Amino acid sequence: MPQAIEQLNKELAEARALLRRKQHHEQVLARTEQQVASAEAALQLAEERAAGEQKDVDQLERVSFKALWAAVIGAREERLDIERAEAAAAQIRVEQERARVRRLIQDRASLEAAGAEFEAAEERFRELLADKERAVLMLGLPAGGELEAIADQAAGLSAERRELKEACDAGRRALEWVDEVGRLLGSAGAASGWDLIGGGELVSQFKYDKLDSAGRAVAYAQWALDAFSRELVDVGVEQRHRVPAIPNNWLTDVLFDNIFTDAVRNGQIRNATEQFRSIRDAVQTTIRSLGERDAEAERSLVRLQTRKETLLVGD
Repeated sequence: MPQAIEQLNKELAEARALLRRKQHHEQVLARTEQQVASAEAALQLAEERAAGEQKDVDQLERVSFKALWAAVIGAREERLDIERAEAAAAQIRVEQERARVRRLIQDRASLEAAGAEFEAAEERFRELLADKERAVLMLGLPAGGELEAIADQAAGLSAERRELKEACDAGRRALEWVDEVGRLLGSAGAASGWDLIGGGELVSQFKYDKLDSAGRAVAYAQWALDAFSRELVDVGVEQRHRVPAIPNNWLTDVLFDNIFTDAVRNGQIRNATEQFRSIRDAVQTTIRSLGERDAEAERSLVRLQTRKETLLVGD
């Protein structure tokens, strides 16, 4: 095989890889744009709900006919405590949604900045293809067409394996956060069970601490799942997950500490735990599927390399 052809093959392989990375970058950027829009819409809804909850608090705190009537029937202070707890919970959700928007906008900015690397990728690829075609025709190489096809298939498979690995890595990072939330919810659930049989203040405080920690971890879990979803686009998989809110209206629990309140909170924790378990199972299943595809791509690369060596030895 002439040295000029070998050099062109090498440059073409590099150009193909860069072109695939450009396509991957554009797809990930498009998905990120969708996620930013979705997160901003969710933030707006959360802010509207929080504003509504705060309005209810303000109405009860003001001296108004509604407040006076509530006081007359002996329910004003109790109702005010409930409204404050609901307003606080709504505000926590706003902060979580705001954090998600902030992280996604940072991801988008990073992707936009990285796009400069790929500006000339397609033009360079086309130029090299034209150079290779002229060289093969000029030299009249019998195996030129098949070697070019092998190079094209190998470049595609190598790019696919890289994309599969990136998706699997993103999935594992998401699993770490989902597992962390699940671990915290498991601890909170155990404490909640003890609360049902009169666990006492220490048990209740332990439960609230774990729920607070789980609430903070949820934002990172959602961010990691968003990143995983973007990586899956490049390997032809559509999977989106929306993590549930963590139940932690601790003020309500403290003010209305009874077996009924504890039972409601226990059920909410169980439901959230089940939802996170379902997300974990789905992510794990997807990672296994990606691993199987990677193994098959690796076997195909070995077959192509064997055929290429046969053609080169034959020349």
